[in-house]
Amino acid sequence: MKQFNKMIIVSACAAFLFACGGNSKNHDSDDSDVTDAGIISSDAGTDASVQTVDASQPTDDASIPPVSLDNYGPTDIVLSYRKGGGYYRGAAIPSIYTEHGYAWFVVTGDCRYRAFSAFANDGNGFHYLADVVQGQLSKDECETLIAKAFIRTQYLNESCTEVSVEGPTEATVHFITLGEYTLACYHSCCDESDPDQHPMECGIQTQTKSTLARFLDDGEPIDGKLRGYLTLAPENAMVSSGAPLQFSETLPEGMEALLQTQEQTPNGPSPSFFKSAIFPDEYQDAVKSLRQKVLNGTMNCSSQGGIPVIDSSGTKYLIYARQVTDIEDAETGIISFPNACL
Repeated sequence: MKQFNKMIIVSACAAFLFACGGNSKNHDSDDSDVTDAGIISSDAGTDASVQTVDASQPTDDASIPPVSLDNYGPTDIVLSYRKGGGYYRGAAIPSIYTEHGYAWFVVTGDCRYRAFSAFANDGNGFHYLADVVQGQLSKDECETLIAKAFIRTQYLNESCTEVSVEGPTEATVHFITLGEYTLACYHSCCDESDPDQHPMECGIQTQTKSTLARFLDDGEPIDGKLRGYLTLAPENAMVSSGAPLQFSETLPEGMEALLQTQEQTPNGPSPSFFKSAIFPDEYQDAVKSLRQKVLNGTMNCSSQGGIPVIDSSGTKYLIYARQVTDIEDAETGIISFPNACL
């Protein structure tokens, strides 16, 4: 019976995760293997003839309670996705981005979402200075989210479900959470060499990425303070294309006092990792202006997102900056993503 259960909920798992998306347009190639009925096609390793099920009907494991928003406050995370890792192509990623990961979203108990992706829309590497966006789900969307929730918690009938797919040593990790349940996929939830191995996990990942794409398209940039840090620029700082980074903007007066040093670990300084902080009010406008110049294309940032500035003595610096979210720890900038696998 348990095997039959898994077969019939393949489509329901996928339908749940994109419940927030309604009938919105396709955002990326990940949508191409999902039908309007929420069935994962045979390309994703499942039987396309599997029928959808009514999420309102009880199942054999009905003892697992549905996720209820009544149990969550306005800033408590109900549903989240986070793609992260410490390295990309062998290079350490600055900690201001690995605080949350390369790409992430959260949906909180008041049906609001916040989302971010460092992946450039044009496919040209990373876009670290992309906006963190936020938006509000409708009442119907939230009700659908709740109605579908127990389908997924039924599939993730262990609080931590882990999938290991062979990948590079610096592989990213996908963490997908709903309530007290976590799906952790190392490198990916889908094994391209054996697509039948994790069909339901693949469906969950596919729909999660589609949900993220929808949030990024529909959300509005957060308008508030910036946090980050100031570091000395490396001698051969480059832009993402490999060209030398140009230092033409002046370091805001007095900002050199914020210069960060590398965090110490038992094995010495941790490469490229620094502690971020909310910039003092006297520097907020200046940093926002510099960041906007990068966003509108009038100046370049470094290959890892540092904004280049130079002082009167010719010392070169990089400013790393991002928007502050209302659900992060004010001191550390860390969002407490629920994760039953840690």
